[in-house]
Amino acid sequence: MSKHEMTSTQIESRNDQHKEMQAKLESLGIPFELVKVFGKIGTHVHILCKGANTSHKWAHVLAKLSDEVPGITKTMWEAKQNKGTTLRPTMIKGFMVRVSL
Repeated sequence: MSKHEMTSTQIESRNDQHKEMQAKLESLGIPFELVKVFGKIGTHVHILCKGANTSHKWAHVLAKLSDEVPGITKTMWEAKQNKGTTLRPTMIKGFMVRVSL
């Protein structure tokens, strides 16, 4: 087994840690559209939010968790409730805040 291969117990433990971190981030009271914590070797956090001020709040929180400076990128995503058509879906403009831990 190489140093990057994990046993099923280690994978389950990592997944539980990711779920716990995601729940803590979601409970902070800062608005968001999506919080996603994932990664096999490292831990990555992606947060989608609508406002620039909100994205800076998230970046401040994530900066406390990581040695890296969180990145903020303008982005668009499909709305959960699509009011457009299949060829032209309803899109939401916002920001993605991301960091690797």
